Amino acid sequence: MSASETLSKGEIFKTNKCQTFYKRQFANQSVCSIAKKYKSFGFINNYNKTTYLNSNSRYNIVRLRDILYTYMECHQKGILDNITEEELEKKCEYIYSNKCNELNNIINEESTKYSVLMEPILENYKNNKKKCSNFCWSLPLGYPCCMQTKYVLDKNEDGKWGVENGHWCGIKN
Repeated sequence: MSASETLSKGEIFKTNKCQTFYKRQFANQSVCSIAKKYKSFGFINNYNKTTYLNSNSRYNIVRLRDILYTYMECHQKGILDNITEEELEKKCEYIYSNKCNELNNIINEESTKYSVLMEPILENYKNNKKKCSNFCWSLPLGYPCCMQTKYVLDKNEDGKWGVENGHWCGIKN
C-alpha cells in the first residue's frame, strides 16, 4: 500500500464513527453484537486487536513521515546559517508563509502521538522564526524587507516603511 493510500485510509480510520466502533469492539459492546440478536446484520467475528494496533502504528509512522516531508523547509536546523541576505529573506518569507504556520497547529494536534519527535521540530521552527524576526521585523506582518530602499515613506509603532517594486516593505534598522 502506498503512503497516500495509507494516509487516506488512516484518516477514515481516525473518524469519530470508526473510533467509537473500535472502542466498543475492545469493550465487547459493539452495536453489531446487539444487532446480531435481532438478525439485522451480523457480528464481526474476525476482529483482531493486534491488526488494529498495527494498522494504527503504520498510519502514525506514515503520517509523521508526511509531516516531516511536507514541512521540511519550515523546521530544518541551521537553514538560516551562513547564507546571503537575499537567501535569508526568501527562506524567512517561506517560514512565515501560511504553510509553515500550519506546522504549529499540526504539531499541537499530533504531539500526543509523536511528542518525542515533535519537540525538536517545533523548537527548530521557533528558532528559525526568531532568527527571521531579528533579521526583518516586517516579515511576521506579512511584508518583505526592503533590500535596497532606505527612503522612509511611513513610520509607525512597528517600524519604518518603504516601497520596492511597487510593494510596501520594512526598512531594517
